[in-house]
Amino acid sequence: MTSKLSKADQEEDDDFYELQPSDYYKLISNRLAEQSKVLKTRKIREAELAAQRARLTKAVARVRFPDGYILEAEFHPSETVHSLVDLLMKVIARKDLPFYLCKSHFSFQMM
Repeated sequence: MTSKLSKADQEEDDDFYELQPSDYYKLISNRLAEQSKVLKTRKIREAELAAQRARLTKAVARVRFPDGYILEAEFHPSETVHSLVDLLMKVIARKDLPFYLCKSHFSFQMM
């Protein structure tokens, strides 16, 4: 006795839920189309960008050392990574040993 499942009852493969490049490009083109409905002058776009930047008041960086200690520092968003490296050079005990910085696995996109 075999029963036929209707199309609605069948489960989709995992591949169905993965974001394909064509899906990504469709999402981006839809977003760009929505944004381009209203034409803006360069001055208005720059003012909106400045307003977005003004909302960001601080950038928090956490550095985990091999011994388990975590250093957390706040920076102004316009500061460069060089500011972080300068701070680390002041904190580490052995300045003669090389070190490297890597991005954590957790990342997100702002705006």
